[in-house]
Amino acid sequence: MTAIDKLMVPSADGSGTEQIYPQTHPDAVVGLDDYIAVHGGTGSTGAKGDTGQRGSQWYTGTGITGTSTNGTVFTGSGVGSALAGDMYLNTSTSNVYRCVVGGAATVAAWAYTQSIAGPQGPKGETGAQGPAGSSTTAVATTTANGLMSSTDKVKLNNLTVITLVKVKDV
Repeated sequence: MTAIDKLMVPSADGSGTEQIYPQTHPDAVVGLDDYIAVHGGTGSTGAKGDTGQRGSQWYTGTGITGTSTNGTVFTGSGVGSALAGDMYLNTSTSNVYRCVVGGAATVAAWAYTQSIAGPQGPKGETGAQGPAGSSTTAVATTTANGLMSSTDKVKLNNLTVITLVKVKDV
């Protein structure tokens, strides 16, 4: 149980104290029991209400374009059934649209509201010079090293050349 307190201050005439802040807990409201006795307590639970309309939804794509603030129908929006208040983000342009007339894609009207892309920032400073690239290595000769040693080049030059000759098709 929680204690219910009331805020009291000395009365203006000094004869005692008076309450200066209303008591808001139901068990502390002065006279609540008498009111309920006269007007009755809580009634029984009512019947379940109908299911409400779905809330607004966000859609994304590239089918809604332009910057017209009047409702425009975009049959290729990809939104099968829109409600007024639904939102659409064009993922290519970063533009945001609000559905102002709900319905199928052939009826729903969308109005441009804003772009969520900010302006392009300033060009950055030029970066530092990169390291020098490696130079091309020369082809080896029988007397100078290159992509292989000169010794390996001599061996390569002295290999027997083998030639394949076609005998027939099978």
